[in-house]
Amino acid sequence: MSILTIPTLSNQNPFSFQGIIEMAKRQTSGVPGPMWWVGNCPKADFAPSVTRRAHRESYSGNRTIDRTRASSRDAKLTLTLEDININNVLAGLMGKKVTTAGGSITGETFPTVAVKDIVKLKYPNGSAHVITDSAGSPATLTADTHYKVLDAKSNRIEILNIGSFTQPFKAAYTAAAVPVLTGLEGDDGDEYYIYCTLLNTEPVTTDQAIGLEIYRVQIDPTKLLALINAEGGSFDLEATVLRDLTRATDTEFGGYFRFIYNDANS
Repeated sequence: MSILTIPTLSNQNPFSFQGIIEMAKRQTSGVPGPMWWVGNCPKADFAPSVTRRAHRESYSGNRTIDRTRASSRDAKLTLTLEDININNVLAGLMGKKVTTAGGSITGETFPTVAVKDIVKLKYPNGSAHVITDSAGSPATLTADTHYKVLDAKSNRIEILNIGSFTQPFKAAYTAAAVPVLTGLEGDDGDEYYIYCTLLNTEPVTTDQAIGLEIYRVQIDPTKLLALINAEGGSFDLEATVLRDLTRATDTEFGGYFRFIYNDANS
């Protein structure tokens, strides 16, 4: 049986990556802002691609393809995230980050209600609830007799007994300021910078440090954010790589991304 001989000076460099992925909002200057770690990322797929225009010759009688030219160059990065870090979700929901004003809320009117109805008050994180009716001299409902605060965080009220009170009821309470993401309200021009600090754990002796630096991407809203999970939840981000015209003039960077051998091949 014949055995093929591996070239003497050739070294194999198999790979199996683990790593840390960090993102930043790309500033108008093209420089990344402060980065954040996206947390555990069990799947990260990078897919460069080209679309080729084929030319067929007209002289052989077979109309074969005799050359091609790249008509477009593209790349996508898909990340599976397991962390609802506010910046992750901001990118995943194409959101805008705001903080509720909070403070003292008065005269918030209920819809007409019956026993067992549940009312969601306007502002989250409520406390010190006082519910009154609409009589000329408003009467005050008694907590846990006429109504119950089901959950102060979401600020949901259950009606237990409407007695002879005059509707509509009105709520006064204190609301704490909380961070909120308003979904699909983000700027369509938002761009991100992504750096992947990778560790090739496959070499026999020493792990190999690799970097993947992507200068400019736009992120589409996640296609699915599961709201009930039997086990740990996750959601996917898909980023489209854009050409960075500033870095494209630097041969050490190129216009799209660079794969960095922080440790050379063995």
